[in-house]
Amino acid sequence: MINKSHNFSVNKKIFMTLRNKTTNVFDYFIPKYTEATMFLTSLATFLLFVMETSLREGIIDIFISDFFIAVIILFISLGFFLCIYYAFNEKIIIKQNKDFMLVFVIVINVFVGMNATFYLMDTASGLNIIFPLVNYFNALFLAFAFRHNIINANSILDVQAKKSEILIGSILVIVIFFYSKYILGNHWALTFSICLVYTTNINNIIRKLLFRK
Repeated sequence: MINKSHNFSVNKKIFMTLRNKTTNVFDYFIPKYTEATMFLTSLATFLLFVMETSLREGIIDIFISDFFIAVIILFISLGFFLCIYYAFNEKIIIKQNKDFMLVFVIVINVFVGMNATFYLMDTASGLNIIFPLVNYFNALFLAFAFRHNIINANSILDVQAKKSEILIGSILVIVIFFYSKYILGNHWALTFSICLVYTTNINNIIRKLLFRK
């Protein structure tokens, strides 16, 4: 006689195992942000704001002329300053502040990704068209994941940034920024996009290699 309860228990275990494996694979593609990652994103944003005159003046004009946009910019700016603050402060980041920081990081990544896409669509040809498409789908994915709470406060890891990590990362971001913008003559969106690739990917590899506990 078949034990239905036993079969149900076995099937449930199989289902849970498959679901957990699927979730683990999916989680691999969800970005995680450390304090160092967010600080370096803030640094790249600061460099862009200071060095790109036309962009800076455009943001200031919008800030002055449109109250609603001004409130949004202030909201995003709060995340910018919190990213800098917590990089040098050993306090645990509270959830509310994580939300502000995450909004800043996501908005910056989507903004730059879309601008880099539009620029490359106009200038790229042949196989180079792949790069704007990658930027475009990455920006869409981040916006979608944030909108549906796939990326949330839990995506910000409670890993205190080391001072040496911040120093080395800052030097590399500054070098990448100026080399891309003034030596290679890249468009500001491309320059910033390259900096963000470093802050969100390459920096994590360097951190694991040089700053193991």
